[in-house]
Formats: sequence, C-alpha cells, structure tokens
Amino acid sequence: MNFVEITNFRLKAELRTVFSDILFHGVPNVWFTVRAWMTSQTYLHLGSVHGVEAFQGHLREYNIAIPCDPEMIEGADSPLGKPIELDGRRIGNRFAIHPMEGWDGTVDGRPTDLTERRWRNFGRSGAKLIWGGEAVAVRHDGRANPNQLLINDHTRDDLARLREALIDEHRQAVG
Repeated sequence: MNFVEITNFRLKAELRTVFSDILFHGVPNVWFTVRAWMTSQTYLHLGSVHGVEAFQGHLREYNIAIPCDPEMIEGADSPLGKPIELDGRRIGNRFAIHPMEGWDGTVDGRPTDLTERRWRNFGRSGAKLIWGGEAVAVRHDGRANPNQLLINDHTRDDLARLREALIDEHRQAVG
C-alpha cells in the first residue's frame, strides 16, 4: 500500500469507530471519539526535520514522490529567485502571496491598521507575485466572517490605498 491507500484505510477504520459510537452510545460520544482520533494522529513537523537526508527518508518511508535537491541553492543561483514566464508575463521570482482572510477588517468591510500592516509585510517580503492579497467578499451578506473585507464602491479607495502601500513597501525593501 502507498501513503494515500494507508491513510484512506486508517480513516475508514476510524470512521467505522465513530459510527459505531453513534449507534451504540449516542451522539455525545462522537466528539470524544473524533477528538481522540485527531490527537492520536501524527504529522511530520517540518521544523523537526534536520537535513535533506532526513526529509528524503520521510518521503521514501511513505512512498511520496517529490523531487528534492540534495543541497539548498542560495542567493542569485536559487531556482526560487529566478524569474519565470507565465501567460506571456515575466514574474521577477517564484515567491507568491496567496489570498487570505485576515479577519481584521471593519464591520462595514474596510481595511484596518492591521490589514495595512499585513499588506506592507507582503511588499517587504520580496515576493513578486501577489495573488489578490486578500480574500474579499463582493456582498455584505456573502462574507465568510464578520470582519472580512468587501470590494464595492464604498471600499474601492481603501483597497487602492492598500495596493499602493504594498507596492511602496516593496520598492523600498527590494527595489
């Protein structure tokens, strides 16, 4: 069995346990069973891996095929630091910031000082591809959380200022 098959097998066995608890013990035991199962799972904490050989050993142990160079290339020769062409556009390096919900907007969907700080950090990071920067809602009643940003006429200028702050910070930090 490979890693995915083992994981699926273990998950199915654990789900059978949860369902039997529902049938024989009632719903209150489900939370206990699920919580016990979740805390019994072990995951590789990348910070605990000391060296490429240990990481490659972990990949082999679980039959995971991920290419991994034996040594890290740093500086100007780093593959992540090299430009890449994507859909006819040149991106200065291969670091990207993906959209996220900061949970720190105002009740009416505007950014706060915390939002601006995060966006300035995006700019300071040196990443050349900022993929949206923020997961925003297009309608107030479509927000995933009460502090999610909105994109509409009353927030347009605020969001434009966020983008300007990000670009200014990037230029100051990395040119």
